[in-house]
Amino acid sequence: IGFTGWICDERRGLAVKELTKKVPIERLLIETDAVHRSAEDKIALKLDLNLITDAWHEVRYDAGLAGSTYQLSLDDRGILLRLYGYQEKLPLLLDTVMLELVEHSILPERLNIQRSELIRQLRNQAEQPVINQTVRQLNHWMTSNSFTLNDQIKAAQKMSAEQIFKTRNDALMDANLNILIHGNM
Repeated sequence: IGFTGWICDERRGLAVKELTKKVPIERLLIETDAVHRSAEDKIALKLDLNLITDAWHEVRYDAGLAGSTYQLSLDDRGILLRLYGYQEKLPLLLDTVMLELVEHSILPERLNIQRSELIRQLRNQAEQPVINQTVRQLNHWMTSNSFTLNDQIKAAQKMSAEQIFKTRNDALMDANLNILIHGNM
């Protein structure tokens, strides 16, 4: 069963928020084309999610104690947020996670650490076995929404907190919310 609503439209967003209190949420996907606009936008969103995940260790621990947990990642369709746990606790966890996703502040020292880590990961991909590099290059040629490692490294090197904020706001302004429900109803 899938339910869709616009996250930026207060009327539809409120309806989806109320709906989440009545159904067991297993996966949440915020779809946006911001991942495909440019290498800069992809890197900005990736850094933003890394910074949020880095800052959420305390929230993750508290959620785990309450029998819930979450996973936040970037995929080809947008920002993937998976919530797990007891049905009655998930709306509170969803509110907490969504508030942090929208209002997270970026600390310059954490941005520098996450940027360096991302650049290291991207450079390591370039050192992978030839077969992996070949598959990645074929994917780049066949998929219009992929960016070369060099483009991504260049984007990461010049990424600023202001650009991350702008990309986050742009992505959330045109995002829609999909809730995928699994389990007994």
